[in-house]
Amino acid sequence: MLVLRRYLNNMQTMWQDRLRELIREGRYRTQSELVEALNKSGFEATQASISRELKTQRVRKHDGYYTSLGSALPEGIPVLSAGKVESGTMLYLKTKSAGAPILAQLIDEAELPGVVATLAGNDTIFVMVDGDTGLKNLSDWVGTDEF
Repeated sequence: MLVLRRYLNNMQTMWQDRLRELIREGRYRTQSELVEALNKSGFEATQASISRELKTQRVRKHDGYYTSLGSALPEGIPVLSAGKVESGTMLYLKTKSAGAPILAQLIDEAELPGVVATLAGNDTIFVMVDGDTGLKNLSDWVGTDEF
């Protein structure tokens, strides 16, 4: 019985990992498309299980496609803190030492609507946003609700 339980837990972890990969690497508009992609990968999944897992993994739709919060961040360059300065249009992101220039460049290259500019130091990035659209787009891209 213990062996069966471990096997089932392992299979669940495997399909959850595969779901993360699919969302990170593909463009899926519906849960049905995700179910089909998982089935093609050899995992049995239902729309109900996908729906629950999307909530658990903090997956949102962005421009009509599913995306994980923080999925745009490169591995090894975490955002360690985030906040809003008094003006409400200048935000900051803290990352590890020497990570800020890379992260700022990635934000700039993403061409997020409403994100006006970035200014990077060694471990801190200031980001100028234009209104709620820029704030939401940056928040979704970074994967934080702290702004």
